[in-house]
Amino acid sequence: MKKKPFEIQRWMWAAGIPSLLGVIILFSRTVVTFADMPKRVDTIESYIMQQQKMSEVQAEANNLMRQQIQQQQQKQPYCEVYQGATWCWDTTNQMWYQQGK
Repeated sequence: MKKKPFEIQRWMWAAGIPSLLGVIILFSRTVVTFADMPKRVDTIESYIMQQQKMSEVQAEANNLMRQQIQQQQQKQPYCEVYQGATWCWDTTNQMWYQQGK
């Protein structure tokens, strides 16, 4: 029986075709990823702009709330007239006191 010679070309084709298909698939995925990148960048930029606007609105809301709290602390106490005397509510002690005494 005659021994067959080793044919390198056949093995190169056998190994080369799957490798070539892998390279084509990898290249196409890379192209699709880079083609999709501007859309992703636009989405990220719009998200960042929304977050900046939200933080500005939140800062303004915090400022207004701080002003409202300061105004409430500077307000005159709640007072009522009862049997000819003026009684006021002390919010810190949670008690009524007679004004002017």
